[in-house]
Amino acid sequence: MEEPSVRLLVAGPRTSDSKMGILITLIILLPLVAPISTASAELQVSAEDFDILSQLDAALETRASMVGNAAVTTAASNALDQVRLEERLSDANDPLSRIDESMSNMVMVDSTPPVPVHPTPYEMVLNPDEHPDEWANNIWGTLLTADNFVIWTHFKTDTGQEYDHYEEVDFSETGLFAGGIIGLITGSNPLLHEISIDDDSTNDIEVGFTVDTSQSDGWGTEGNPPTTLWVEPTIEFSVVALDTQATLWDHIEFLEVSLMKQFAYSLNPLGEGESYVWVIDSRFTMMPEDFSLEVGLERFWFDITEATLSFFSALIGIITGPVDETGITIASVAAPYAIHVDNVGQTDCPDDYDAATMYGAESSVHRCTVGIGFGYVHFDAPTNAGDKETSEFAYIDIGIHPVEMNVVLPSVIDLVLRNDDVLTTSFGVTGEGGLDTIEYFADERADLHLHFHENRSNHVSAPGEPYGNITDSQGWLRGMPSGELPSDEVSKIFRMLGSESSPELPGQMPERVSMILAIKNFSKDTTPNTADSTLPVDPTDPPNTLVVLFATQSVTEIDYSSWFQREGAIDDHRRLRIHATDLPTGLVLQGSFQLGGGEATESAIGNAQSDPISALLDATILNIVDVFIDIGNIVNSIPEAIVDIVGGDGAGTGTGGEIYLDFYTSIAADRQLMSLGMAHIELGSSMQPTTDGPHVIMAKDLGLGLVNGRQGMVEPLVPVAVSIQLDGLKSLHIVDDALVEQQLVSLRSQGGDPLRFIYMEHEAGSLNSENYQSVYVSNQPASLDLLVSEGNLTWVSDRGIDEILYSGLAGAQRQVVLIEQFPQNFSMGMGSTVDWAGDTPIGGITIQMGNATDLRTMDGDHFQFWQNIDTSEASLSAHISGISEISYSEPVLEGSSGRDGMPTATIVTEGGNDLAIMLRDETDWDQPTLGINGEILLSPLPARLEIAIPPSDGENQITMPTFSTENGLGGVGFFLAGFSDVGRGVNDILSGFATSITGNGSG
Repeated sequence: MEEPSVRLLVAGPRTSDSKMGILITLIILLPLVAPISTASAELQVSAEDFDILSQLDAALETRASMVGNAAVTTAASNALDQVRLEERLSDANDPLSRIDESMSNMVMVDSTPPVPVHPTPYEMVLNPDEHPDEWANNIWGTLLTADNFVIWTHFKTDTGQEYDHYEEVDFSETGLFAGGIIGLITGSNPLLHEISIDDDSTNDIEVGFTVDTSQSDGWGTEGNPPTTLWVEPTIEFSVVALDTQATLWDHIEFLEVSLMKQFAYSLNPLGEGESYVWVIDSRFTMMPEDFSLEVGLERFWFDITEATLSFFSALIGIITGPVDETGITIASVAAPYAIHVDNVGQTDCPDDYDAATMYGAESSVHRCTVGIGFGYVHFDAPTNAGDKETSEFAYIDIGIHPVEMNVVLPSVIDLVLRNDDVLTTSFGVTGEGGLDTIEYFADERADLHLHFHENRSNHVSAPGEPYGNITDSQGWLRGMPSGELPSDEVSKIFRMLGSESSPELPGQMPERVSMILAIKNFSKDTTPNTADSTLPVDPTDPPNTLVVLFATQSVTEIDYSSWFQREGAIDDHRRLRIHATDLPTGLVLQGSFQLGGGEATESAIGNAQSDPISALLDATILNIVDVFIDIGNIVNSIPEAIVDIVGGDGAGTGTGGEIYLDFYTSIAADRQLMSLGMAHIELGSSMQPTTDGPHVIMAKDLGLGLVNGRQGMVEPLVPVAVSIQLDGLKSLHIVDDALVEQQLVSLRSQGGDPLRFIYMEHEAGSLNSENYQSVYVSNQPASLDLLVSEGNLTWVSDRGIDEILYSGLAGAQRQVVLIEQFPQNFSMGMGSTVDWAGDTPIGGITIQMGNATDLRTMDGDHFQFWQNIDTSEASLSAHISGISEISYSEPVLEGSSGRDGMPTATIVTEGGNDLAIMLRDETDWDQPTLGINGEILLSPLPARLEIAIPPSDGENQITMPTFSTENGLGGVGFFLAGFSDVGRGVNDILSGFATSITGNGSG
């Protein structure tokens, strides 16, 4: 029995060549299946003389000896007739029909900042047109007097009746201020002011305001003789119903109670200098039986070097009674700030609250709400009498709501804002300025709605400096945790932050906390830290930045949007949206990026205050608002930093960097990885596309050029919009080590979900796109380690991929590559020799590309090229199965003649399949020697095929697009976009082959 051999069947006397189709097949397959990291080698092929003419005589002689054999002729004709019958137009069953599959189900979202809806007290303060009539003469005048307060209430009944009440309170005549600082540190009576909220003769609520030091370490002095006085005050705002049985509480829709106070830099009672108005706000949809909001300061210093003798005498108890406190000014304020919401009397939702139908309402109209807020408005000095322009304003508004299917609210919520800008050990001791934390505790799970707003667009910090920005951020934190983290885990968290004990720890270790969010800039860390290898991050070998979040329970959902306007210009903006579900109870994000650690918040309080207690109150509200806003800005910058470090900031600074993102069950030594439910992020400066399901979309708005900034035309904040969604993520490590020229990507997730990766250029405000490239992965690995070094690439995963579909459109050029049964593991050498080998063969690779109106294809393993130069159209189709190895080698001796001067391409398959090759040229040529038409059948295709490729003469080259990390995810998008040029280059090269047997069109 004879051993099987390869049969090469060639059609009759038609212009054709047996080697050319094989060569073209390999040329097309090799660069397209090679991973992107080989792009820097710039593999090139060109249409030129492949020594065909010198071999033609031998081929013709062999053919002549076979022509007279009837059996051979019949067999060849039958086989080639079958090849011709395989030709057909591409239809719905071919990969080309899926070219726009990845572009389906996309929608456009607008990035334009909405007109902000401020809480009513700020609207009244900011806009004179919003002032009630009675404000024109007395209330507005009160807000220009430093020592007076305004209490405003707004009451709405369930029948639609609304009542506004404004009342001026002269606090300088109350027990709260009568004792001054001496009264503060020795104990003073609170202000308790009764108000009617429905304009009748009966007072309905009592509004309280207290400054107290009895809940902390009290007070003390520093220096000998004393130069500074410190106090640790707690400021309490309370609202209490006077008659809990009053009938008006049966008809409450909502009640707002706000306290407003003005202060100025000038001692002039008319406030002719710069001035502020600060606001404390509250909101209830049920009777406020017993509500209080407390703000505790870690430490507050007064400079008493210029204090009077009577003050010092009163301080040591020699005298009592009124004391002259002139000459006393604020020296410093130290965090943490402790916010305590005592909600014992309002834990039950109203009786008419239906958890099944009312749960999803907006916070402002939610039927079960307790709300708190605080902020300030800063006015410039008046240019005309009584005319004050707003310089800046900022506020925080928090709505507390029940979780899904629940009808109760927490009775207590504690929120601690901590930073280490100023330490409490002694006056004037500045901290490292690298730590910011938010610590949350509640005794019941709750939904929180947050609204942060700052507008500094009319404020300049110093002459010549740019104007400030506008940031508006709001969203939901649903299913916030309750209960207490174990104390040993809390200690471990602060140990990992390098702030386990004083003086690095601002304040005291938290006694009870349900969730901690901390951001540490270790580049500011100058003190030794305690080694602990059991922690996710050993603080003795820290990253530049560390972000951690640990909680007792998973946060159910985050749905948050933030708009940023540079210098307040509406066209020069950026939108960030974060939507996440089922957050793990532990998150550790670390890397070489920089977050936080900026300049400490400046005290906006001047020295010319009318009294020190007013200054203390004023500084407290301003500082706590600014700390909140600063932490919010840091959180907003995290997604941008991640995008930058993945590949750079667009300025070529992305090479070298690292990010480690891990989700854990806890910080304990026996912690396990824990999967994130879903995370969806959108970042853009114009209308951008997005979709549901796992994806990465990079979108360039063709209408987004320079934007109209405050100082003229500027580059947009986000030139290429990004939309990302990942499901089931557990861990993601990205390391770009420029020193050793090595890149590592390590991924752990639930796996199994499909993933779309898209780069597109679209018309302004529209999904219409004539240029897009996409990669669809049918099932993501649950475990993947990808290592790219200077000469090698390895891919190790836990599973193979059923199919990878690349598709692209650039004008009329369409192209699709379908890879089926991609192996679980493979390696690739990259150098003078490029080789690829998988642990199992690739099931099959299908390629379709061209610009013809009707692209053509064949069934089975094949290569087909069709062209019509008259209509400038071309079509290419190829399929080959069972590929296990591919390699490409540089010439043995560059520039040498013969085989040693040619690069070599090798392909190894499982073998056994036939390969049909077809060339069609339907151009109406004037010269009979131009235009190649032929069929070739390789039966079977050899398991190993090696081709020597003549060197390029520089014409009709294909230059693979360059993959660079210097432009972030945009760099990946630009790499994908370059494949449209690859397709056109392939068309051009094959057109040269199909035009002339010499490959150069010379005839």
